[in-house]
Amino acid sequence: METHSTGGDLFGNMIADKDRMILNALLDELTDFVRENDKERCFPKKAWTRESTRNFIHYHLNHGTLLIVRSDDVVVGLATWFRWRKDEIPALSPEEIFQNPPPFRADGEIIYLSDVVATEAGAFNAMMKAFAKKNPDYADLELWGSRLSKKTGVTRPVKYTRRLVDLGRK
Repeated sequence: METHSTGGDLFGNMIADKDRMILNALLDELTDFVRENDKERCFPKKAWTRESTRNFIHYHLNHGTLLIVRSDDVVVGLATWFRWRKDEIPALSPEEIFQNPPPFRADGEIIYLSDVVATEAGAFNAMMKAFAKKNPDYADLELWGSRLSKKTGVTRPVKYTRRLVDLGRK
């Protein structure tokens, strides 16, 4: 048990504790959402533990590269992305990107759409509208992602056109 000599310190700590509790509840909710709904496309359970998934979501929350869509106060969509400079991107495999990503750069020329999980059709559109608002220059940048081939079972890099975002914004 801690004792504080001034009410200000105790009050400040109570606010910080409440903020931590709210953050932890949000991270738990988002982690549960992706682990229950992504069909292991973005976060395969054999490679992503609950803790690593939660840490990844927290990383994107801290960088402002996390989009969340709610319907009736329930999460129905989540998306993450990275923004990098071309000259800092070596030829990374999709696995290496998540193990040791290049540093986030707000002025980067490449956007890597990392994860998109949606349980309602309108969630993708809402995320693309928010994505375009956060990245108004997206049409001038390279958009990349990774796709799992249903035929081969191999994940490979894919270059998208701005149409991916434009279609979602309609």
